[in-house]
Amino acid sequence: MYDQSFNPRTLSRCFKPEDFQKNRALSLDSVREKTIRAAIERFNNGFLGYNLRSSVLRGKKVYWADELADTLVLRKVESNLSNLYQLKLPSRTMIVDTLNVFLSECSQYKVYRLDIHSFYESFNKDYIFKKIDELERLEMKTKQLLKEFLYSFYLTGGEGIPRGLSISAYLAELLMHDFDNHLKDDKSVFYYARYVDDIVIVTSGFEDSNAFIENVKSILPPGLSFNEGKKYYISDLIPKSAKKKNTESPTKLLTFEYLGYDFSVGDKIEECNIRGFYRLIEVDLAHAKANKIKSRIIYSIIDYNKTKDFELLCERLKFLSTNFSILDSGRVLKRLSGIHYNYPLIDARTSKRLAELDLFLRKAVLSSNGKVFFDFHTNLNQYKKYRLLKISFVRGHEKRHFFHYSASKMMRIQRCWKYV
Repeated sequence: MYDQSFNPRTLSRCFKPEDFQKNRALSLDSVREKTIRAAIERFNNGFLGYNLRSSVLRGKKVYWADELADTLVLRKVESNLSNLYQLKLPSRTMIVDTLNVFLSECSQYKVYRLDIHSFYESFNKDYIFKKIDELERLEMKTKQLLKEFLYSFYLTGGEGIPRGLSISAYLAELLMHDFDNHLKDDKSVFYYARYVDDIVIVTSGFEDSNAFIENVKSILPPGLSFNEGKKYYISDLIPKSAKKKNTESPTKLLTFEYLGYDFSVGDKIEECNIRGFYRLIEVDLAHAKANKIKSRIIYSIIDYNKTKDFELLCERLKFLSTNFSILDSGRVLKRLSGIHYNYPLIDARTSKRLAELDLFLRKAVLSSNGKVFFDFHTNLNQYKKYRLLKISFVRGHEKRHFFHYSASKMMRIQRCWKYV
């Protein structure tokens, strides 16, 4: 039976590997015991009058707890929630893999791509407290801590749930549970997925699109609404196809971006022994992601123009074009990341965006147009150009080139584009 209580034993299980990386002194029993005693004190005193630390990141306010002892208590609240209600954060890779399978089906369908406006900040306060009160399996003390924490957050001007905290991600999953299940149970929906605020829905195509969207809007939790900008997309009906069609220049039936990928569905139909007929889906790096990488290349060049640190420039460009491992929060094992592991669905041999990034880097090295590139050009000799021109996004993805970076080196590499 799961233990919801807050005591030295259960709180000691809330330490994460990242805590020991940030504070080496935690390896000492005396330091850990002191932290746990402070956590017990926070548990006894509660969170009334508590203030989170905050900063602005990409136009949004993000929050964190200043003391590790307070973080341990919040992690235990989070653990109680996730274990009792089997809350799991969605897997980005699993979502895009499954979406790719549904898009390749030869039956008719429509695709809806939706994005929730200011997701964390928009949840209605009364709705949040109502849902917490309805959690019958959650012990009263955990409910009290959670409500005190949120109440204090609102007293300092906060809205919705605090962005940036791990507990907020699980609380958001809880608040979206009814909405998610409603769409998964809809008979007209073939596939539904939500990754935080990004939603994709594949339907049978028989429904009226406007009526369907109005219904989806009506079941959103109070306070939430959809952005109606470039991420708001409703496809035309993709017709059923029951025979092989192998054209050299297939017609594109729909193109949309989702979770860093660009999905393109054409009218080319292939056949295999295992699954029969299927649509050929082109999957590439999203245009916005490619532009983000280009911006980071430019920021790296600007920093090199100032510092003349060529080895750091090379490290930054390798970091962008290859793969590396990072210690996942709460896990002992390292998670693979980088150009291949973040975008495994891409075929490097046919990817237009990866080739585009290689061309952009090549032009940056060889061109002298504009002040940034002119200064860069004058600061490079032939040997340095040769080294930079060996860096390739296509090869980094295809060959899965891999490098290891210490935490301090990774911080140094990312410093010049931290908020890009």
